[in-house]
Amino acid sequence: MRVYNTKKDCCGCMVCVDICPKGAISKKRDFFGFDYPVIDKTLCIQCGACTKVCAFSEKKEPNTFEIRAYAVKNKNSEARMKSSSGGIYTALTDYVIEKGGVVYGAAFVSKSDVAHIRCEDVENRNRTRTSKYVQSDCEGIYNRIKQDLREGKIVLFSGTPCQVGAVKKMFGDCNGNLLLVDIICHGVPSPMLFNKHINYIEKKANKKVKEFVFRTKNGNGRNSDPSIIYEDGTADSESKYIGMFSALFNENKILRESCFNCNYASNTRQGDITIGDFWGVENSMPEFQDGFGVSAVIINSIVGKQLFENIKNDIEYKETSFKEIARKNPNLLKPSKRPKYPTFWIKYIFMGWNGIVESYQKKSLINKIKKRM
Repeated sequence: MRVYNTKKDCCGCMVCVDICPKGAISKKRDFFGFDYPVIDKTLCIQCGACTKVCAFSEKKEPNTFEIRAYAVKNKNSEARMKSSSGGIYTALTDYVIEKGGVVYGAAFVSKSDVAHIRCEDVENRNRTRTSKYVQSDCEGIYNRIKQDLREGKIVLFSGTPCQVGAVKKMFGDCNGNLLLVDIICHGVPSPMLFNKHINYIEKKANKKVKEFVFRTKNGNGRNSDPSIIYEDGTADSESKYIGMFSALFNENKILRESCFNCNYASNTRQGDITIGDFWGVENSMPEFQDGFGVSAVIINSIVGKQLFENIKNDIEYKETSFKEIARKNPNLLKPSKRPKYPTFWIKYIFMGWNGIVESYQKKSLINKIKKRM
C-alpha cells in the first residue's frame, strides 16, 4: 500500500494518518525537514482508506458558483492592528465563536513549531491570527473535527488550500455546519529550517526567543518585515539576519516539493471563502487604503455567501473582481515557480543553515553597494 508515489504528490496534510483505522500510518521527517506519511506494513490491512481520502493529486472540478470578490477592513481598529492584513479572519471567527461554534487554525505551539489548534474562545482564537510562513501540523485535527460535527457544532476550519481540500474530501457537505476558509498560499517552507533559524537568532543575539512575528504593524502604518520578541522583553526588527528565512521563502528556495505541483493554485478554490492580502489595493481603490492593511476576500459557495452576509455589520467592504485580486496574487492562478532547487540544498549540505544565512547577508550587502554605486 502506498499513500503517494513521489514527494511532489504529497502536500503533508496528514489526513491519511487520522483516517487509518489501524493506526498504521505515522509521519516521518525527511532530510529537507518536511513530514511525509509512512505505513507500518505489519499493521496495514490494505483497506485503501488512506488513498481514498487523499485529494491533493485529484483533478479539480470547475466551480459553477458565481464567485464574488471584495476588499475588506474590520471596523474594529484593534482587531485590524493585530491582524496581518484587514482583519477578515477575526470577523469570521468572532461570528462562529459567538454562535457557540469551534474554530480550527494554525498557531505557534512553541517558539518554532506551528500546528493547528482547536479554539472555543477568543483568547485561543487570537493565537491563530496573523501569518505564519511555515507548514502547520494537522495530525489529529481531522478526528477532532469529526467529533465536533457529530455533536452538531458549527466548525470553521482555516488553512492552506491543500489542508482545506483534505477536510473537504473527508467530510463533504455538512449542511452548512462546516465552514471552510482557505488562504491565498505562496507555498510552505521547511519547518526544520525555521527551527534552525530560531536557533541561529538566539546564538547571534545571545538571548532566548519568546516569539517570532512574521509580519508586524505599528502605529505609523503597515509593515511587512518580521520581528523578534525575546524572553527578556526586548524586541528586534532591525538586524538583517532576522528576515533571512522570509527572504528565502519569498524566493521559493525552501518550499515543499509539492508546492511547485499544486493543483489548488487556481480559481477553483477549496474554501467557501478565500482570504489573503489585497496587494495593490492602493492602485485599484486608493480611497479604501489607509495604510493599516486590507483583506482580499473571494466568496466561492452559497455557504460562503451566507457567512459573509452574517458579518457585514462588522466590516467595511467594497466589491472588486477575482482578476483584480489576482493581479498581485499570482498564486490564485498558478503555483510558485520552482527555482534552482538542488543548488540551494547542495549549499545547505556543505554550509549548513548558519552558513547559508551568513553568505546571504554578504550577498545582500554587495548588491546594495552595487545599487548605490
